[in-house]
Amino acid sequence: MFQTELSAYGYHNGRLAGVGEHDDTVIAAWLAERAIAWVEELLRHIDAEEMVTMEDLGIERVRIGLDY
Repeated sequence: MFQTELSAYGYHNGRLAGVGEHDDTVIAAWLAERAIAWVEELLRHIDAEEMVTMEDLGIERVRIGLDY
């Protein structure tokens, strides 16, 4: 289904446009991907000793599973 939504794009008046019913899902996925890339780029420029963890701020870590 998601692949169908990804392919539901075309060009209209020289601009990319959603022609599908659920193009908001694709846009949300694209925005999330761009946000991740932006955060990765920011983190590349931070030295390890400049980073502050939640534990450093007194915020207890929340475990969401056995491995995390």
